[in-house]
This record gives sequence, C-alpha cells and structure tokens, in this order.
Amino acid sequence: MWADQDVYRPMYGAKRYRHPLTGELTLGFEAFTPAGAPRQTLGLYTVEPGSPSEAALREI
Repeated sequence: MWADQDVYRPMYGAKRYRHPLTGELTLGFEAFTPAGAPRQTLGLYTVEPGSPSEAALREI
C-alpha cells in the first residue's frame, strides 16, 4: 500500500528544529541514495559557519 503513494522527498534545503536546551536551530541538509541501496536514504546535516545555530550547537 505504501509503495503506491507518491510522496515528495526534498533532496536538499534547510530545516528548523527546536532543541530543548538551545532553542531554535536552522540546519542545512542533503539527502543521498546510496548506490546499490535504492530503498535507503543517507541524510547529512550542516550548520552555517558563524551563525546563531552554530553558536548554539557549541553550547551543547
């Protein structure tokens, strides 16, 4: 049943998170499908250097 659903999956962009200790974080992300494993997704999250999110992550 789920295989029949057409779901949009962005491959890159930005996501906002609310962390219980640091508050709001904005992280960039990229999603990759590993070769030979089309049903899996590898997610990579980054933070902009010098941003408030980077400073907040350093506090954790």
